[in-house]
Amino acid sequence: MVKKISYTNPVLGNNEDYQDKAIFTFSKIKWTLHENNLGVTFSFPKPEINDDVLLNLFRDGEAHLTLIINSARSYFQQTSNIYFDDFKDNEFNIFFEFGKLNGDVTYQFFLKSNVEKLIKTELVSEDYDDPFFISMNDILAKTPEWNDLIDHKFDPYLSKPTSFIQVTNFDEPETLVSFENDEIIIRLPNETYEQYGNLDPTTGPILHSSIVLPVLTQAIGFIKDKKNDTFINEDWYSKLLQMIEVKNLSNEEELKIASKLLKDPINRGIAYLSNNANARKNSEEED
Repeated sequence: MVKKISYTNPVLGNNEDYQDKAIFTFSKIKWTLHENNLGVTFSFPKPEINDDVLLNLFRDGEAHLTLIINSARSYFQQTSNIYFDDFKDNEFNIFFEFGKLNGDVTYQFFLKSNVEKLIKTELVSEDYDDPFFISMNDILAKTPEWNDLIDHKFDPYLSKPTSFIQVTNFDEPETLVSFENDEIIIRLPNETYEQYGNLDPTTGPILHSSIVLPVLTQAIGFIKDKKNDTFINEDWYSKLLQMIEVKNLSNEEELKIASKLLKDPINRGIAYLSNNANARKNSEEED
């Protein structure tokens, strides 16, 4: 059940204050971890507001955004007031030094009034027939409270996808893959897993090709499918998205992205098999 809070005026985002089609949101929010753990940049575009009265208040400087960010693990909270003219090329960036944000980070946007006046918004609920008065710093709109994972132990520039892909065993006849955890879990049948554990470590290139590559390709497909947000709150999703973005791979196809992140495992696997075959052939010729 959506919690309804009592405000002095209708608030877009407060249950039933506005029509269902009213929007106050952001098309894309991005966290960028800098190399060598220098810090984190939080980036977002101008908000999407489809009520023209509220939008004009923001454009004309009669309203501003307030962003509240909390990081419980590092005991950090920051409140930032942001104005329409603060956006450069339709983007606003905030930099946080290493350590300020760590673990689960929650954040929420508010649209607040800079004026005292009567207004009549276009998409307000039909329950509000008359114009209503707004005062300085009154909340006019709000987003839900969102959260993301900022993991300082994870470096998207240097980490490997295998850091969040786990291979394990289970008592079933077929291999299964689970994306519904902080890590992607590949479950091999018990007998297969035992054979897998007994393999020589030098078989890594083959394992990458046969096990990790198709699973990683599928995971990237979930990220590129903008309409599918099933796994958006899982840790692996956030980490994989960061790796794709910092390496400028967003416009590539799924298989190509997976191949680049795994450093071309198909060719490495073929080279491994070829080298082993040549070594056996040379050994037989020497005998």
